[in-house]
Amino acid sequence: MRRLLTIALCLAPLAASGQPAPSQPTPIPLATWPAAPLTAERAQDHLLTAGAIVEDHLGDPRRAATVIALGDADQAALQAGTDGPPLRQALLARAAAWMPPGPVLDGLLTAVAPSAEATPAPWPEAYRALPPLRALIREAIEAHGEAALPLLARHPRWARDRGLEAGAPTQPPALAALPPCEADLITADQHLRQHHRLAAGLRLSGHVDRCPTTPATWVLLGDYWRHGAVAALARGDLIGAEALMRRAWWSSPTDPHRLMLADALTERSRLAYAAGEMAEGRALFDEAEALAPEHPPVQRLAAEIPRTSLRARFGVLITGAIVLWFALRRLRRLWGPRRTIRYSRRRYTETARRRQDRWRRRLG
Repeated sequence: MRRLLTIALCLAPLAASGQPAPSQPTPIPLATWPAAPLTAERAQDHLLTAGAIVEDHLGDPRRAATVIALGDADQAALQAGTDGPPLRQALLARAAAWMPPGPVLDGLLTAVAPSAEATPAPWPEAYRALPPLRALIREAIEAHGEAALPLLARHPRWARDRGLEAGAPTQPPALAALPPCEADLITADQHLRQHHRLAAGLRLSGHVDRCPTTPATWVLLGDYWRHGAVAALARGDLIGAEALMRRAWWSSPTDPHRLMLADALTERSRLAYAAGEMAEGRALFDEAEALAPEHPPVQRLAAEIPRTSLRARFGVLITGAIVLWFALRRLRRLWGPRRTIRYSRRRYTETARRRQDRWRRRLG
């Protein structure tokens, strides 16, 4: 009844204005997606199909049906859209982050040159949620990491755009005179500042393999994981962002990493509470509170967490005590020492006389 009342209250303003309730976005079948018209009315459908908006799955978009469909899609059929208008290319670039690196991303790297791009993107109002086209392609490359290296080997322009040359991270000539280990760290730091996570990761992995680890190594590793967490948050991947921030906090326990991990835990706790997962929400909140009790998002969530009143707790305590007392009495009778019931001669005689009197009264 309460749910029906809530629905009625939500629909009342629309009924009074004479306008129909807005329809929920529905994904477009991937077989027909490249030919679907890019109208404002179907903007939400396109964004949902591309994975730009994802139905809520407690911060894990990989469990969404639309994202699962993109991972299993026939990319050869979708590749035809990579030669279409820029808006269609942007939608496919957004979807390419959820697909394995293949024909769709290859077609985009062929059709789009990595030149400078004006921001914000010149998309229609209904598609303003999409970042610029080249930013989407760059993020799709970085999201796949080393799995995208075979594609970049066939597209040298995009490889140079990502700080790579022939599949390996480039190194400025000025660093050639430095010791290799020190040059690795400086180059990795420069790649991170330019948002070249793939190139920075390759440089750091080579450095860890052949050089002793130093405090500077751990600091750069923490920054590398933090950049990956920021990109995961931009894709709506809260689970992935939390996992990367745990690595960043473990590698480099600094205040920015501590607060960002607390933010991720707080948001996951909020989603768990909203979904009715009270135990999981409480566990995530306790961890966030232990990390940063003074952090404003943690304090705000602490004020929003549903709590029982003191009177209700006291009532539950009294009820539990009464139930426990009766249970103990039952157990004592069941498992306690057996007591023989003794009848005295006088008591037995009185009982027999009362029974005889009852029978006489019944017989008249």
